[in-house]
Amino acid sequence: MYRYLIVLVALLLMPRALLAVAPAGNAGPAATVDGFYRANAQLKVQGLPNDEQLRVLTPYLSARLLSAMRAAKAQQQICIQKHPGDKPPLIEGDLFSSLFEGPTGFQVGVARVSGMRAQVPVHFRYDQAGTKDHPRWTDTVLLVREGKAKRLWRIDDLRYGGNWGFSHGTGALLSSMLTDPALCK
Repeated sequence: MYRYLIVLVALLLMPRALLAVAPAGNAGPAATVDGFYRANAQLKVQGLPNDEQLRVLTPYLSARLLSAMRAAKAQQQICIQKHPGDKPPLIEGDLFSSLFEGPTGFQVGVARVSGMRAQVPVHFRYDQAGTKDHPRWTDTVLLVREGKAKRLWRIDDLRYGGNWGFSHGTGALLSSMLTDPALCK
């Protein structure tokens, strides 16, 4: 009885962001993407995820993408030291969708699986009261199988699909942005 009470109290005291459920070992690519965007929405990530946000998102991300994010974070710190009065790169805006402000909703499409890789379209929307413009766009999440026995689907990259003035650029990849050598000029 006391064991259950302790677990219940621990869950009630845990920050909401940490309650995001990691993908199950046999979750398909679409379920992994859905879980990632639900966790991302709870965390309200702007720019590169901070350490706590990254801990929550890590189960969804490939080793390659995690490495690129950590390298970009280190480069960001170098930029802060080199240019203390300037806003550092990748400090704000939504990196996980085409729209800087981030989406207000999403729907995960049907996964296309090819061996150890998959592509999942994500249909986003941005609705804001009092505005006439309600953008809709589709980005594509690229996944790879990793982990024990290569059975875990992990997000390896994101291909942006939005094509407006202040987007990342149609067809641009998140990994390219994270590893851009001109990140800190």
